[in-house]
Amino acid sequence: MLILLEFILVTLGIVYLSFTITKNYTLVFSKRRPNKITRYLVAAFGAGFMLAAIIFALFIWGTALGFVYWFATITFSASLCVLALSFKPRVLRLFLLI
Repeated sequence: MLILLEFILVTLGIVYLSFTITKNYTLVFSKRRPNKITRYLVAAFGAGFMLAAIIFALFIWGTALGFVYWFATITFSASLCVLALSFKPRVLRLFLLI
């Protein structure tokens, strides 16, 4: 159950950080360009989720296993994000909380 929470935090962080790239943002939302405030807000949310994920992992599993689980979930989440952006970019709209 804890690894699922770690996966959700990391996935939200990766998806939000991918929205800071203009090409990914236009793929998902069909807009020309995000404005500056939106880009900073999305980047802040992405960094916040990633920071929360690393703190959660280090607190629950300790230093050695925390980093291992964090990097493992980043690898898996980034792979899923890349696949979603390649084949079904509109699915990533579900992750937008702002």
